[in-house]
Amino acid sequence: MRYNKDLRYLSFYPAALPNGSNRLIQLIMADRDTARYELYQGNKLVYVGITNDLDRRTKEHETEGMNFTRVEKVGPVVTRETANQWEADRIATYQGTHKGDLPTYNQNTSGK
Repeated sequence: MRYNKDLRYLSFYPAALPNGSNRLIQLIMADRDTARYELYQGNKLVYVGITNDLDRRTKEHETEGMNFTRVEKVGPVVTRETANQWEADRIATYQGTHKGDLPTYNQNTSGK
């Protein structure tokens, strides 16, 4: 089994795992509970967000009156720390290609 020191990335060959390794893998993966997502109105990105429950959060956005036609989950679930960094980076990228503007429903650059 190989992993980096902060345990974010894990690669292994199941046949080579010693007894008890499944528990270690469960503990490492348990922290990966945050989905990254984007809301679109047609082809226009209108919101960048993260959540631990995408279905619930989508319903909340609808209740809040956000106008969007689709939700796109971005990649696999990750740690909250990784998701927070992705959210800030994604918003910054958007701003860089949209004259400094935020996506329609994002209120700030951190997503919080």
